[in-house]
Amino acid sequence: MLLWQDRLFGKRTEKMPPAQARETSNKFYQKVVNRIDYPAISMTQVTDMLIPMRDKHQIKVRIYKPSNKPGLPVIVYFHGGGFVVYNLESHDRVCRRIAKTTESIVVSVDYRLAPEFKFPVAAEDCYDSLSWTFANVDSFGGDLSNISVAGDSAGGNLATVVCLMSKEYSGPEIRSQILIYPTVDAT
Repeated sequence: MLLWQDRLFGKRTEKMPPAQARETSNKFYQKVVNRIDYPAISMTQVTDMLIPMRDKHQIKVRIYKPSNKPGLPVIVYFHGGGFVVYNLESHDRVCRRIAKTTESIVVSVDYRLAPEFKFPVAAEDCYDSLSWTFANVDSFGGDLSNISVAGDSAGGNLATVVCLMSKEYSGPEIRSQILIYPTVDAT
């Protein structure tokens, strides 16, 4: 696997500074997705917003509305990427497809990444995003009683952790969790 990285990038991403490695990986991922993936699905509305975190930092979320029907279910989505790569752009098509096929509003979370941000920052960002969603669900037409969390790979891990945090903190009641090849056992 490392040989193809050398040929594509000129050097291995693990030898690059984190920001350069992340940018290189994201660009490569987008090229692959653009070649083999389905076309982007149109939405009634897609909105990017900055929301506050517990440490006064702000992170971006992207809200996908497949229709203007009131009271749609809501899925808070955490992208994969080993906690170090990918973002709202890398998982845009995935979130559009989830929104369209489930007829749900998807709130995609651009949590802060390692190694610049150490544990538990990503988990706290995701929990704070869930709490923000519960507090603001009426503003984008979602159903407060039907909010789920979802994620792929590292995002599946974060979805699991957010459920545990919500239980521990007596936080928002989560309807369900949707785990797509989650990282849940590192033994």
